[in-house]
Amino acid sequence: GRRPLFIGKPQPDMALLAIEQSGFSAEQTVLIGDRLYTDIALGKKNGMLSLLVMSGETTAEMVANAADCEKPDLIYKSVAYVEF
Repeated sequence: GRRPLFIGKPQPDMALLAIEQSGFSAEQTVLIGDRLYTDIALGKKNGMLSLLVMSGETTAEMVANAADCEKPDLIYKSVAYVEF
């Protein structure tokens, strides 16, 4: 008699739980991903800095045509360029 709860991007549950457990705020968080409609949308809709890596399925044309809620704050060619 129970209904399943599906958790996946761009639903905020997973990211907000990670933020809560880390002790950082959404504004102090960078969401790194390779998909506009899941990864980047999750970050943008929840107040996180969004960093798109172009080593996945996203093309420059897709970025140019993306809705504002899917436009990344930063774009890197690959995760190899991201330094922590």
